[in-house]
Amino acid sequence: MKMLFQTMLSLTFLVTTSLCAEWAVITVPVADMTFREPSELAVAASTSAEELVAALPLSIEHQTYHCPRGYQGLYNEQVEIVTRKDGQVLCRIPTLYYDQDPGGGLEQCYWVLEKNLTPLSQLAGIVIDAIPSSDAAKKTVTLTLPYTDTEVGQTYSLGTKFIRQEAEDTDITYCLVVPNFKTNSVRMIHVPKGHCLPQLARTLPESQQLFMLLIKNLLTSCPPDKVIPFSWGGNSLCHWYANKPAQCVDVSYLDQTAGIWTRDEIEQPHSGYDASSFILRMAQIAGLPYPFKTTLIASQHLTALQPDELLKNGDLLWVPGGLFVINTEENTLIGARGYALGYGKVVEQPLDKVLYKVHSIEELVALHRQNASLQLLKANGEIYRKVDSFRLLKLASCAEKNSVIFKQDQAVA
Repeated sequence: MKMLFQTMLSLTFLVTTSLCAEWAVITVPVADMTFREPSELAVAASTSAEELVAALPLSIEHQTYHCPRGYQGLYNEQVEIVTRKDGQVLCRIPTLYYDQDPGGGLEQCYWVLEKNLTPLSQLAGIVIDAIPSSDAAKKTVTLTLPYTDTEVGQTYSLGTKFIRQEAEDTDITYCLVVPNFKTNSVRMIHVPKGHCLPQLARTLPESQQLFMLLIKNLLTSCPPDKVIPFSWGGNSLCHWYANKPAQCVDVSYLDQTAGIWTRDEIEQPHSGYDASSFILRMAQIAGLPYPFKTTLIASQHLTALQPDELLKNGDLLWVPGGLFVINTEENTLIGARGYALGYGKVVEQPLDKVLYKVHSIEELVALHRQNASLQLLKANGEIYRKVDSFRLLKLASCAEKNSVIFKQDQAVA
């Protein structure tokens, strides 16, 4: 299935390329992207797209809004340019899908500031060769932890991909090729092997096992006084944030009064994940063909656990608006949980700290078979929501579902 997914990606790339599609590469460590054209978010004609993107909040308390941040692209990531407008670019991300409007079909496009991209047509061959792609001949390494290149003072997010210069590896480091898109040149850096994952051929079960190992490694690598922050629509991690309560401040946002969650950190773009983007990023690092950017589309396209089946480590629990990784070995749930619940971070918890009176995986599976309801808990133990419908989802089914999705994409292309 994994090979089928990679084949579909390659075919889609070839078909769109043959129609003279224009491709570009992201040239900043993290690029905030929006579902809507940034100028459409303006509450005053004088507000620039750059100012609007820079003001994207960690999260909004009164979620009568659509999520303003759609995605965060990472350095070295390729995108297809669809159109340009006033310093902004509508681009297509071929490795993910979302459903912005109910019943409106699957979408792949986001708006990004044009200054954060460089068209491949402007780059020298040596730089293009240093950009990761679906070409199997290119040996790729993915960061599994944030990494700072001290020589230039640049920090790259978890999930950033580089080409590996294998002949220059050492016993403890991988040699990575870093493009300089301004000077049209490349240089080599050595990154500890504990920060990276080389691209290898893996079976689906191996990738799902790796998915869990990567998540556990990330959680244990986070310093005890730091957190992996919750960021609505976020998909990056350049820095750990302080393990301190966030503040909710009422401000005028998009011409309405909204509660904006803030932290002491003033990083822009913000690091962090929401429930769906955390699973998307970690699954793709593990080599799983998982393109689901929202919790709803994951629930619609992944296969639910059948009555005669058992959960596997790394399968998912979906509730409306939420998605958790199930650790069957430790009876825990892992997920990015919002600020209003008393968290604002990625956290691993025993089942009964998330679900009222559910103490084991066996109890959770039994409730699923009975089509029973769940009651969700805040950090203080208070029940905040009753869920009449939930789903246990098989993570590995993303391969089968993706083969269908990408066949459709190929036909459209």
